[in-house]
Amino acid sequence: MIQFIISFLVLLNPFALFIYLNPIAKDLNRRDYLMVLVKAGGLSLLIFLGFALFGRVIFEKILVIDFSSFKIFGGVVITAYALIFIIQGKKSFFTLKGSLDDLAAEIALPFMVGAATISLCIIIGNRFHPFVASGIITVTMVIHISLVFFLTILKYSLFKERLKVAFDKTMGMFLRLNGFIVGAIGSNLIISGIREFFSISI
Repeated sequence: MIQFIISFLVLLNPFALFIYLNPIAKDLNRRDYLMVLVKAGGLSLLIFLGFALFGRVIFEKILVIDFSSFKIFGGVVITAYALIFIIQGKKSFFTLKGSLDDLAAEIALPFMVGAATISLCIIIGNRFHPFVASGIITVTMVIHISLVFFLTILKYSLFKERLKVAFDKTMGMFLRLNGFIVGAIGSNLIISGIREFFSISI
């Protein structure tokens, strides 16, 4: 159970989200910033729970797509995403614009909800009882949002601009390091999907 929480948290990448939200953190007060985070987290959570409970049925019964195919595609996407993080770092992010509700939707989709996180949610849903799977996903999202908010508060509690710059550079380093782990998870999804595909074909 713990390993799924850790894997899910790594894929969500709180360091990346912290850097991604830096521009709006400067413009919003702490209450509005937290509201955006909570709304984005809540929207993402609903999507994750939906796929955890009904994802495999949707793919295999309604869309008639082997889940192994989605795992391979999700692995390719997350591996490419990890390479962008490693090579470009925070330059890979685009600028957020719009109202608070629009910002929450932009953060949730596609930044938190992607092929890799959806794949992992479906795997968690298949591995555990629905109540346990829902608990794993909910706990991970709470930790994720809390970490991002904590990192933001920590940065803006630093009084010297030089310390803030050093803090951003440190988070950028963690972002790139996390890219290697995310890439490994993506590669594992590809290998797992290929194995499942050939085992079904045989």
